[in-house]
Amino acid sequence: MNTKIRLQQIVKKLAGVGRSWRARIRERAQHFDLKNFFLHRKRIAGLVIFEDAAYVALYDEEQISGIAGKRLLFLDRYTLPIRVFEGGSFKNLSALEPVLKQIRQCLKNLRVDSLVISLPPAVSQFFVFEFPASVSVEEIRQAIAFNADSFLPLPAGAIYYDWEEIPNHAAAKREILLGLVKRGVIDPLLEAFKGASLAAIAVETHDFSLTRSVRMSDDGGAIAVFDSADDTCFVVYEKQNPIFKFSRSKKLLAAEGLAPKDLLLQFIAFVNARKKNPKFINTIFVVGGGAENERLKNELKMLGGFRVEAPQPIDGTLGEAGSEGLGDVGSIIAVGCALRGLIERKHDARISLMPLGTEELYERHRLISYLKFVQRLTVGFGSFFVIVFVAAFFILSAFEIRQEDAGQRSLTLPPDALLYQNAARQFNEDASAAERIMARSRRWWNVYGAIETLVPSGVVIQSVEVFEGNITIGGVARKRDDLFALRDRFRASTVFSSPDFPFTFFITADNIPFRLSFTIKDDAFFFVD
Repeated sequence: MNTKIRLQQIVKKLAGVGRSWRARIRERAQHFDLKNFFLHRKRIAGLVIFEDAAYVALYDEEQISGIAGKRLLFLDRYTLPIRVFEGGSFKNLSALEPVLKQIRQCLKNLRVDSLVISLPPAVSQFFVFEFPASVSVEEIRQAIAFNADSFLPLPAGAIYYDWEEIPNHAAAKREILLGLVKRGVIDPLLEAFKGASLAAIAVETHDFSLTRSVRMSDDGGAIAVFDSADDTCFVVYEKQNPIFKFSRSKKLLAAEGLAPKDLLLQFIAFVNARKKNPKFINTIFVVGGGAENERLKNELKMLGGFRVEAPQPIDGTLGEAGSEGLGDVGSIIAVGCALRGLIERKHDARISLMPLGTEELYERHRLISYLKFVQRLTVGFGSFFVIVFVAAFFILSAFEIRQEDAGQRSLTLPPDALLYQNAARQFNEDASAAERIMARSRRWWNVYGAIETLVPSGVVIQSVEVFEGNITIGGVARKRDDLFALRDRFRASTVFSSPDFPFTFFITADNIPFRLSFTIKDDAFFFVD
C-alpha cells in the first residue's frame, strides 16, 4: 500500500515538472523574435552612477498586437558603502567593485553583459560650434580634429571627446555639440568594469540621459539644476537638446559669498541675453531631493516668472516601477540611459565619451554575441560529436578572447606608438595650416598693427592666431575695467567684428584670462599695403 502511494507521489511530481517546463517553453516562445535570433542582437542595459548609489535599468522591444513597443524588464537601486565620486572624479573605485559584481550577477540571469553608462554631469563639459549648412559631416569631422588643440581647454591627448549635430531647422547653419571628459576619469572606470566582466558600449552623463525620459520644454528653454555635495551644475536645454553647461564648485561659491540661487539667476540672465529673448528660459528643473534642493525650489517659486518643478517621466517610460517606490530622479535618469540601449547602431549618433566610437564598439559587441551564439549551438551538436565539440569550443573561445584583447589593445595603444602617431599627424597638420595661411593672407601682419592700436594699456596680449579671416587672441586683463574698455573698443571698431564677452569673464576682478575670436569686416584689409 505504501509503495502504491509513493508511486502516485512520484508521478505527480513528474507531472508538475513537465508542466513547469511546458510553461517556460511557452513563455520563451511568446517573446521569441526570429529577426533578433538571426541578427544575434543582445540586450543592452543602462547603468547610472551617483555619489552614493547606482541604478540599473533594462528595456526590451516586443510586439504588442502587431505593433512594435517596449517594456521595462528590470529597474533596481544599489547603495554604495562610501562615496565613489568626489570633486568631479572617481576617488574610491574599490567601493564600486562589489556593487558591479552584484549587478553582473543580476544581469547574468537576464543574459545581459553590456551597458550604457551615465555619469554625473560635472565630469564633462561641452561646447556648441556653428558651421555653414553646405559643410558635409566628413568636413566637420576633419575641422574638429584639425583644430582640437586650439579650442579645447586641455590638450587633445589628455581627454576623450565626441560630437553630435543639434537638430536645427535654420537653412543657413549647422550646429555641432562637442563634448569632452578627462581620460583620468574614464580609464580607471573602464578597468573596474572589465574586472567585473561588464562591457561598456557608450558613456554619457545624466544631463543627456534625462532628455530621453523627461519632456523638457516645447515653447522655449529650460534649465536643469544638478546639485551634488561638491558642485552645482546648470544645463540649458532647447526643446530636448542640451546646448550649454556651467558648473561651479561649492567651495568657490562659499568663498565668493554666492548662493546657488544667485548664480542661477545670473546664469539665466546671461542665457536670455545670448538668445536675445528675455523670456527664453521659462522652466527650471531641480534634479534630486534633499532639504537643500527643496529650499532652492521654494526660493525660486517665490520669485515667480518660471515653472519650477522636479523632473517628471514621460508617460509610460517607468512602467509599473513608480508604484514600487522607484519613481525617484535616479530611476528616471536610469530609464533614459537604458532607452539608449534600444537605439540601433546606425541611428545612435549621440555623444559617447570613450576611447572608441560607439559604432565600432557596437560592431565588436555584435561579433562577440555571434561567437557566443555559435559556440552554444556547436555545444548542442557536440553531444553527438565529442571530438568536433572539443575542437570547436576551444577554437571559438580563443577567437573570442582575441577579439576582446583586440578591443582592449585599441583602447590603450602603446605609449611610443601613440607619441609617434600624434607627432606625425601634428607635423602634417601644421605644415598644411601654414601653407593655407600664407596663401590666403600675404599681408596678415596688418592685423597685428590694428590689434595693437585697439588694445588698452591694461590688457596684455599673449597669443594671436590668424586663419583664413578668423582671428583668435588670448591674454590677461589686469582689471575688470580694462576688459570693459577692450569690449567697448571692439564694438566701435571699423576693422574687426565684435566678439562675445561671456559673463564668466567678469566674475573675477583682477588678472582675468580671456580668449576671443572675431573676424575682419572687409577681407581686403589683409592685402592693404
